[in-house]
Amino acid sequence: MSIFSKKPKKEEKQSAAAGVVEVDKKKEEKVGVIANREQKDKHEKKYGHLMAHQILIRPLVTEKGALIGAENKYLFEVSPRTNKSEVRKAIEHAYNVKPLKINIVNVKGKTSRSGRSVGHLKNWKKAVVTLKMGDKISIYEGV
Repeated sequence: MSIFSKKPKKEEKQSAAAGVVEVDKKKEEKVGVIANREQKDKHEKKYGHLMAHQILIRPLVTEKGALIGAENKYLFEVSPRTNKSEVRKAIEHAYNVKPLKINIVNVKGKTSRSGRSVGHLKNWKKAVVTLKMGDKISIYEGV
């Protein structure tokens, strides 16, 4: 069992000193994580939580959207994985407007047929963004 022989005492002292160095490296790694977190926060402030174009897919221009536009509400198709807070940040970043309220609706995809074969359109998510009076989103002007 020569593989598992004990180390001489001198090497144990050196390995113990090396162990202290390893702990210091772990502390440095934690400091590096904190620095990366600070960089991530700066990135979020600059670009929004995610990029706004990844969250806001397109504005919905429909008759219903035109009717509720009089109430200062706007419709958007958003990414299916987003939530209200991410939509709020994306609207603030993309249009420089603070929304008062955001409602999100999951829309089921329609079934479509072509002869005997039956298909299904994808499910998507719709966001209704309410702005305070006086604020406007420029995409809807002229539509």
